[in-house]
Amino acid sequence: MLLAAGVLFTGDLEASGEQDVARGLDPVPVLKVPHHGSATSSTSVLLEATRPVVAVVSAGRRNLFGHPSPVVVERYARRTSRLYRTDRDGTIVTRVGSDAVEVRSWRPGWGWTPWVRHELGVSGPRVRPHQKRRRAAHAKASETP
Repeated sequence: MLLAAGVLFTGDLEASGEQDVARGLDPVPVLKVPHHGSATSSTSVLLEATRPVVAVVSAGRRNLFGHPSPVVVERYARRTSRLYRTDRDGTIVTRVGSDAVEVRSWRPGWGWTPWVRHELGVSGPRVRPHQKRRRAAHAKASETP
């Protein structure tokens, strides 16, 4: 099964550009965090439009700009997106399937981590109210003998 989009690569997009881009976006499982996670990126408009399950920020270790910004890290935490960071986690690999995103990382001296599975549409921002009602109705119907 193909998803509408697997990964959104935003480049150095900042707040003003995010407003324009967000208008044409559907939710994506994986978001490359805009502009290295600077405080002028990752607006609520973009995060609401994309609703990523996994977000990846590319920033150098001990970079002079302090990226990612603690404010941006908090924005993703509030939206239950799992944030991976190249400054902390090293090289990051993702696999996007129809029901999950799998992520692993590699750092010198540490090697590869095991794959971590993040379910799509099970909890958090990807479950919409109509999906919750449908799941509840299905669960109730399956309990009936």
